[in-house]
Formats: sequence, C-alpha cells, structure tokens
Amino acid sequence: MLIVTLTTVAFMVWVFKSANTSKAEIFVKTGDNSDSLYLNLIKSGGLKKSWTFNIVKSIMEMDKIYSGKYQITEGMNNRALFNMFKYGNQVEVKIRLGNNVFPYEIFGALGRKFESDSVSFENAVYNANKLKALSLDSASAIALFWADTYQFPWTISADKVVDYFINDQQKFWNSERFNKLVKTGLHSTKEVYILASIVEKEVMKADEMPIIAGVYINRLKIGMPLQADPTLKYASGIKFMRRVTGILDIESPYNTYKNTGFPPGPIGLATKKGVDAVLNFLEHDYLYFCAKEDFSGRHYFTNSYTEHLKNAKLYRAALDAKGVK
Repeated sequence: MLIVTLTTVAFMVWVFKSANTSKAEIFVKTGDNSDSLYLNLIKSGGLKKSWTFNIVKSIMEMDKIYSGKYQITEGMNNRALFNMFKYGNQVEVKIRLGNNVFPYEIFGALGRKFESDSVSFENAVYNANKLKALSLDSASAIALFWADTYQFPWTISADKVVDYFINDQQKFWNSERFNKLVKTGLHSTKEVYILASIVEKEVMKADEMPIIAGVYINRLKIGMPLQADPTLKYASGIKFMRRVTGILDIESPYNTYKNTGFPPGPIGLATKKGVDAVLNFLEHDYLYFCAKEDFSGRHYFTNSYTEHLKNAKLYRAALDAKGVK
C-alpha cells in the first residue's frame, strides 16, 4: 500500500513539476472558458504532453479565465502554465504607429494587433464627443495619435485606446507649448499638428525641421500657398514618388498649390519632436527650399524665387541623370 501511495505521489509531482511546454503564444478571447483555453493550447503547439496538463486542469480550480495575450516559454511545468492563466499573467502587445499612414491604415494596424477589430477603432476615433476634447473633427481625427511605439493589453477596448491618446495630448499641450503656439501665428493645436505632419515628410535631417517650419510660417503670414509637395502625394494616394509635376492640378482640398491655408487634416501621424520643431520654428526670411542635387537629404534655402529656380534646376538635372521620372 505504501509503495502504491509513494508511486502515486511521485507521479503527481512529475505531472505538476516536469517541463511540458514549447515556445508559443496564444490569445485568450473575452468569454473563453477553461475548455476553449485547453483547445487553444493544443492548437498552439505549446503543450508537449497535453494529457498531463489536462490532469492538472481537472484537479486545480480556475475560477476565472483572463482574456489576453500569453507568452509560453520553453520548459514551463504544468503548475506554472496553469497559474499563468489562473492569475492572468499576460504580456502586452507592442505596436508601432508610423508617420507615413492614411487613416484606414491606422485602423487596420490596430485591428490586426488587438482583440477589437478595425471597425471598432474607426468608430472610436471618429467619435465626435471624444474629438471635441481636442478641438478636432473627422478630417483631422488622426491628430490625436503620435507616431511612436506603444504597448497595450491585447484586450484593451478601442475606446480606451482613444482615451489614452486624448489624455496624452492634453498632458503634452502644457502652458509653455500654448505660449509658443501663440508666437507661431498659428490658430490652434490642430494647425500645429497639420504643419508638423507636412514638415516631417519634407525632411531627412531633423535639424532642418525648425528651418522648414519657418519657411511655411513665412508663407502663411503673407498669404502665400503652402505649396507642399507631400500634400500632393497624399491627395493622389501615392506614397512613393519623387516628382509631383504631373499632379499639380489635382482637385483636392489637400492640394496646397491650388488652395491657400491648411489642408483639412494631417497627411499622416506627426511625432512630438515634429510638433516641437514647429513650435520652436527658426525665424528667418526664407520663402523657398529645394533638395540639394547631391541627394544628401539636405536643402537649399532662399528668399529669392530666381535663386530657387536655379536650385530646382540643379535638382531636376540630378533626377534626370538617375533616370527618375
């Protein structure tokens, strides 16, 4: 009898404490129960001996299943694995929101990363009551985001994600930044964000951002159109093009060659650094800038249109030499 008892105890210790997992990740959906969790584990390939985990599951109690993303590491024992789900020890999901995106791409990216789908994120972002907190509208809604990397629980609701960004924006716009906004001559945080989204697509060298911001602010002050090439690309829906001469007459509120003032919304996500570059714009008398023909990513700056045409001719010749259409 003693031998049987000792054998049973040894077996149960082995069941609970022996390594039984392969590296895997699983997503437990809201509403899942212990049975669906077990099936999910088998499907993921994370269990080496599923029957031993089933024994543990039948002995131990799991009062609640915490939904979320779980990372199963190599060599976990059944007790550790069970407790991970029992106590909801999940990992957060990392997402990178880049600055070269259209609204539908943002919603799609969020919908692919989290339990809520893209439609839920779209509805949450376009919620007029939420946008009102930042004086935004449907055309400028994406100005509530920053281009950056974030981590959230997989199960976070779309509304809570939007609330997070509204909160973050309100913290960012402190009294010091509002004072700088007044000095720019711009009328709202929305205009600053829109300009930052344009400036960031014009530059390859961060130190030029305040200079280019100053060029656009100078144009606005004299009623000159922004004439920003990135807005034409946005209006056309074509992200990657070097020359915009063929689309200068495109009919769009985002065509800043034909329309004065700001487009109705950002042409992508801006960074906090980009917004600060606009707020700390460099005061100068430049009205024009043109990429240098050496493709260094730097620009010529001038207040002379004649000089600007000479610079543009050099750049066009360099593009021709490379066969860029």
